[in-house]
Amino acid sequence: MRKRIFAGWMLAAALLTGCATPPTPEVKYYLLSSSDSEPRPVSAGNSRTVLGIAPVTVADYINTEGLALLSSENQLRIARHHRWAEKPEHAIARTLQTDLSGLLKEVRIDNAQESSSRLWDLRLRLHVDQFHGTESGEAIISGFWRLDKPDSDVVVASQRFLLRKPLNQPGYGEMVKTLRSLLGDLSQQLSQEVNNRQ
Repeated sequence: MRKRIFAGWMLAAALLTGCATPPTPEVKYYLLSSSDSEPRPVSAGNSRTVLGIAPVTVADYINTEGLALLSSENQLRIARHHRWAEKPEHAIARTLQTDLSGLLKEVRIDNAQESSSRLWDLRLRLHVDQFHGTESGEAIISGFWRLDKPDSDVVVASQRFLLRKPLNQPGYGEMVKTLRSLLGDLSQQLSQEVNNRQ
């Protein structure tokens, strides 16, 4: 009888402990989507210039799985349940290629995976040192870019950049959407530089 009572208490305790344990939050994955439009094919015949995008480099914290959030004390928090679906360095390069293809009608945009730099007239090098949200409700992207001649490494133009924009509403999904918008702004700046060099 005592064994039955003890077993009953143990079963009840185990059930209560199971009920008291909070469920594990669902992990959400985010893509830095390029755009709604397909990349525009450009044949070699109607391209005056070939712009190659060298592999994008990023600060180490950016290439982690989790999305980053900067606190008011300048501490970075990496989210455990909100993650990138692909490495941000690859997503940034892909997004720039799509954007620049749409903005630069007379330029063929290549990347290091698609063609040799020997075929490029200009090379874009990009380093990103900030790519995150803030607790105060902003998204930030900063770093530097350089346009050079691949055959001689002669620098044609270079610049540091810092772009920030408030989120329309809180949330990681909105943060990714705003980071994507900031990349569009950067693409606009880069397209103007390339147009000035043609």
